[in-house]
Formats: sequence, structure tokens, C-alpha cells
Amino acid sequence: MAGGNIFDEITSESTAELLVVEGDPTDRAALEDRCRTAFHPWRVTGVATLAEAITKLTDAPFDLVLLDLDLPDSHGIETFARLHTCAPRVPVLVLVPSDDEEALGRAAIERGAQDYLTKTAVDASLLSRAIRYALERARLQRELQRTRARQRRDAEIAGVERLSRGPGTSVTANLYSAARLRDASPAEFDRAVESYRALLEAALEHRVHKDTMDCGDALRDLSDRLGFVRGGPRDVIEIHTRAVRSLVANCSAARATAYVEESRLVLLELMGNLVAFYRTRITRNMEVAR
Repeated sequence: MAGGNIFDEITSESTAELLVVEGDPTDRAALEDRCRTAFHPWRVTGVATLAEAITKLTDAPFDLVLLDLDLPDSHGIETFARLHTCAPRVPVLVLVPSDDEEALGRAAIERGAQDYLTKTAVDASLLSRAIRYALERARLQRELQRTRARQRRDAEIAGVERLSRGPGTSVTANLYSAARLRDASPAEFDRAVESYRALLEAALEHRVHKDTMDCGDALRDLSDRLGFVRGGPRDVIEIHTRAVRSLVANCSAARATAYVEESRLVLLELMGNLVAFYRTRITRNMEVAR
């Protein structure tokens, strides 16, 4: 639900979901009716206990939770803490008794709740306004988090990329080709980028699914290919940044961050393999010279 006002986007969809968590059957029925009156397109689900709420949030997505802190199976701020741990991305409005309004309300907000309402003063108008504000704040928080994550990713990629811009040393020039691979052999450079990109995708899938498949052989094959065309560390960095930028360009913020994190290890392993390739060749050349 990117861009625009999230309340307008959600309320225009018949599938938007609101979860009401209230232990008292009469109060729960009244809250559900007020929610349906205020937001006709919403589907409102009511449950009586924290355990039921956690099960619902685990089984299906909800756009907002209206949570009474005093439930049959949980009481006070711990009620919010446990639910928020289970579903940290779902905005929550907590309901507090009038005698504990300020202390409980502030404690819930400090722990991540969007806002609080006093149980004795919840009418349809107040509820409508509170939900609008809660959804908008949640949207802005998500956008801020995405912006910060994107800035960190861009800074990391740019930092690695800068390493490829410095002039090579005389030692490097002796070991590796003086020309950049992308200039000396564009077709081989492009093939290396595609191979490296596929390796990063595979590495992330293996991490997500926790399987035992190893990309080590493919990385060694790639390093050998680069070694045979006299590719160097600068070329590896350019291949790395080109592949990572293409991967993160059109994916979710969470997946983009995962690609950047996973690529650190893959880059180090590829660099190590390339160094090992040249070390082996130098050793063989020295043996032949003897």
C-alpha cells in the first residue's frame, strides 16, 4: 500500500481486516458494531482472549488491531507486549480503563502501540478518527524505515564500488590485467555478472529455506573463469556491484536488504577464491622456472 493516504487505500478495499480483542462479550459486540459503522467496507473479526488473537494474527493478515489490555488470559501492558512480539508490523490501538489511562496508555505507546483510547469514551466518531491517525502513522513509520534501509543499502554498495575506482598498484598490475575486464572483454564481463547474480539469488534462497545446498563449487568455477581472463579484485568489485544493484532495483525492501547482507559473504569468498587461483598459478610458474 505504497504512496497516498493509507486510510483511503485500505477503506477502498473490501478485504481490509480489523481485529477486535475484547474479553467482555457485550463490550466486544458494541466495539464491532462501532467499527462497522465507522468503516463499512472493513471486515471486523472479534475474539475474547490474547491466545485467540495471536492465533488469528498468525493465520491471516490484519490491517489494525483494537486491543483491550484486560483479557481473561492476560492483563495490563504485558497483553500488548505479547501481541506486539507476535505481530510487530500490525498497528495496534489499545483500550485502557479510565483510572489507568495515562500510565498504561503511555507505556503501550513507548513499547510500540500507535495510540490508546479510554474504554468508557469510545464512540464511533472518536474511534474513526483514532484509526485514521493510527493507520497514517503506521504508514509513515514504514516509509521512514524503508527509506533508512534503502539509504544504508545504497551507502554500502557505493562504499564497495569506490574500492574499484582507485589506481592499481605496480604489484597488482603485474599479477592482473592492466585493463578493466568490462573494457577488455565486455562479453565475458556480462557473463560473469549474470553468473554472480544467479549465485546471489541461490545463496539467498538457501539461506531462507535453510537447505544444505552449497554454492562453493559455482563460486570456484567463476573465480577460475575470471582468473583465466586475468580478472582482478577491481573486476570482482565491479561485477559484485553491478549484480547487486540489478537485484535490489525491483524487489521488496526486506529482500533487497537480505541480498546486500548475503552478498557480503559471497564477495569475500569469491575474492578469496581468486587469490587462491593466482597463488596456485604463481607457485606452478616458480616450480617450472626451477
